[in-house]
Amino acid sequence: MPNFQYTGQLPQGTAVTGTIEAVDIDAARRQLDDLALHVSTLAQTETMRQRRSLSRDDLLFFNQQLAALAENKMALDVGLRAVAKDLERGPLKTTIQEVAAALESGVPLEEAIGKQKGRFPELYANVLRSGAESNQLGATLLSFNNHLTLLNASRNMIWEALTYPLLLLAMLFAIFSFFMLVIVPSYADSVFGLIRADGSSYTYDGGVLSDPTVLVLKLSEIWPTVLLVVGALAAAAFVLLMIFRKSFALQRLRERVLRSLPFIGSAYRDSLLARFTSSAALATRMGQPLPAILRLAGGATGNARLVADAGALAEHVEAGNPPDAFVARKSMIPALVAYTLQTAGARGHLAHALADLARNYETLARYRLGRFRVIFTPIILSLVALFIAVVILSLFAPLFSIVNQVSGF
Repeated sequence: MPNFQYTGQLPQGTAVTGTIEAVDIDAARRQLDDLALHVSTLAQTETMRQRRSLSRDDLLFFNQQLAALAENKMALDVGLRAVAKDLERGPLKTTIQEVAAALESGVPLEEAIGKQKGRFPELYANVLRSGAESNQLGATLLSFNNHLTLLNASRNMIWEALTYPLLLLAMLFAIFSFFMLVIVPSYADSVFGLIRADGSSYTYDGGVLSDPTVLVLKLSEIWPTVLLVVGALAAAAFVLLMIFRKSFALQRLRERVLRSLPFIGSAYRDSLLARFTSSAALATRMGQPLPAILRLAGGATGNARLVADAGALAEHVEAGNPPDAFVARKSMIPALVAYTLQTAGARGHLAHALADLARNYETLARYRLGRFRVIFTPIILSLVALFIAVVILSLFAPLFSIVNQVSGF
């Protein structure tokens, strides 16, 4: 799909610019309207139409290779050519070859990266520029590598936490399906041969079956249909997720759902704050002014609310107000971050303080997710065990009745 460049303002007046992918310009405008963004300009971009951003893993690999070359004082163009030869065809190989070609023609590294519109995040060009100006490109890239590692870890921990209960539920659903499709019919054929269907009720020589027993038998009969419905819903959800995974509206819905989940919602917010403070620490090391630090850090999270809140705080600072005096309704930026910006910034230790905050938020997110696993697992296992116990007792109830009749009780 084509990409569209836009400029506009958020409801609180923050100026924003960026690109989105959409089927056509009308679809792009609808996506921006979903974000309550007042659009000033919107046009399809020729330079970015065929380019997609590098994946997080590809960006991390590229940065690692570039950092190693810079740290060992090797020629970047020659080294990147050698790296590209070992890669299979794909966007990463093409990008490295194009950057190497630009370097061979005498273009500075930050400009060579800048020509790769859409491939690299905006923050990356600033990192390279800062490293080149300080003559410490290798150390700067290694610092950015640590930043990328933290970002990947904070993103992955949420999806790993969600994957765990989903896999557990899928496994238990499979076990229960085996029970309903194999165990119950076999037991009914061998034991319930004493039972016959009489009109609308199941009966046996000793009387009518209890409601729980009938329910288990009927559930076993319709379970293949249940499997088809569940499979169709899962397939449809997967297809829709793949189709609309870049939709702004779907991203906002996904974020709203994540924030509403017990434990997961708090951990998700903490992981976003870890990304935000880590990006802010990196931008601080690059010598950026505080408003630029806030906007870059907000954009690095990819979260619409945090981007808006960071922009509002940046405007608050640009107006000459201290960060810790920022007050916004339901802002995602906590008072601790604003206080750190004020006090650590005044003392000249802002980068270090923000890096410590990033680690603290990451640790807090992992703690919340650990509690989620500890609480969720026994609850699910207990419910499934209780359900299976009720099913087994329902199946054995007629047999107990027959035995009692035969024994004279």
